[in-house]
This record gives sequence, structure tokens and C-alpha cells, in this order.
Amino acid sequence: MKTKKLSNENPEGRLHKELAKLRKILLCRTIIEITLFLFAIVFGLTTVAVLIEGVYYLPPFGRWMMLGILTLLSAYLAVRRMISHLGPISSTRGLVLSIESRFPELRQRLITSVELCSNSKAHDIYSSSLINATVAAAEKFISSINSRDLLPDINVAVTFR
Repeated sequence: MKTKKLSNENPEGRLHKELAKLRKILLCRTIIEITLFLFAIVFGLTTVAVLIEGVYYLPPFGRWMMLGILTLLSAYLAVRRMISHLGPISSTRGLVLSIESRFPELRQRLITSVELCSNSKAHDIYSSSLINATVAAAEKFISSINSRDLLPDINVAVTFR
């Protein structure tokens, strides 16, 4: 049985670990969803190709043309969907901004804590207790987020143990 031990690590490191864990979950869910989407598109387009071939006999060149067009169409749809889903999670800042757009009750506290962590001059200007409190609140919120709330249009369950 694993127990969560208290870490002596700084809050910035814990926040980045929580964001990395959330990004990994979202990436896995997105890859699984895109794979299933690609299989569905290929199956649907293959069905259309068989129906066209059943109604109208195509010469060999026409068959290859139809196969090429259907392959390009399915690749285009899969890549387009991949870009739309992977765009927000490609960087830490993009991930944080997409989280804040889904949860307006944060009132930009999450991006503030990430910016405080990444800015070395902020440690000279602000007190360490203020930075630690901001980062701890952001870490608490990140650890409570369900990945299904971030990508509601993906209905694939992924679990890590």
C-alpha cells in the first residue's frame, strides 16, 4: 500500500510535478481518443468505398484514386483533431491557460503562481511566504482537478496506478 509522504520539496517543484502529471493524463486520453477517432473514420470511409464499388464498377485506376482520396481525407481529419486537442497541452503556460478558461473561479491565480515560479526576480520582490502560499493554493486546486472536466468531449477513461 502506497502512502503519500510529506515532501520537503519546494512548492514550485510540487506544482510543476502536478502539472506534469495532469499533462501526461491529458496526453494519454487525447492519444487514445484520436486513435479511436481514426479507426472510426477509416471504417466509415471504407464502408463508403465498398458501397460505391458495389453500385458502380470502377476500373483499377479509379479504385486506387478512391483509396488515395479516402486515405488523405482520414489523415487530414485525424491530424486536424489532434492539433485541436494537443494545442492547449503542448506547453505549461498553454495548459494553465486552458485550465483557467474552464474554471473561471480561479481568477487567474494559477497562471500567477506559475509565473511567480518561473520568474527569478519575483523571489527578490515578493516574500517567500506569499509565493509559497500562492503556489500551495494552486497545487491544491491542480490536484483536485478531474481530467474529464478539462476535455469534456473526450469520453475515454484512462487510469494510472
